[in-house]
Amino acid sequence: MTDEETKLDSAYKVTIAARNFHLDHFNKWMTYYYVAVAAIFVGFYNIKDENFTMKIGLLALGLFVSVLWHLSCKGYYFWVKNWTYQVLRLEKEIDDKIKVYSVFSKSVKEKDDKIFIPTQSANISTSKVTLFLSFIISLTWTYLLIDKLTSCFCICGFNIILNLVLSLVSTFALTLLLGVFFKTDIKNHLLN
Repeated sequence: MTDEETKLDSAYKVTIAARNFHLDHFNKWMTYYYVAVAAIFVGFYNIKDENFTMKIGLLALGLFVSVLWHLSCKGYYFWVKNWTYQVLRLEKEIDDKIKVYSVFSKSVKEKDDKIFIPTQSANISTSKVTLFLSFIISLTWTYLLIDKLTSCFCICGFNIILNLVLSLVSTFALTLLLGVFFKTDIKNHLLN
């Protein structure tokens, strides 16, 4: 093995290890969000309707935690795409015998991508499914919060469609606002 091949092999192994490290930690972080969202919902559900302030507080907290969860999913998806790109880029330059991702991906895609057969595997992005779920949960918290506020202040004629539209706009706005606040400065990750 030449010195160049040794360097590529080492870079490939480090890149896979970094990707796997990130994936492992993502799964741990997501568990925190699931538990937090569930606990907040149980708290909200079990508080009597007369305790308006506590209900609103828990709805707002549930919304905030769910939007943070959604942003965490978006951040993870951004970085996993980067790590996968790096692994595939390195696989173009290394020996076929040690390639893992591109060989596996091609094999599975050709043989086992059966989305319409319930008992077979399919090429579904778990990251995208989680992103969708986290957004729907955020939207649900927003809907519940707006519904509670409008019903308390007796805004007559406030219908479900208007509530859904307002919830959708509010969820997008909050996600954008917090997303800008928590955005990583990518310049810190580039070589000079």
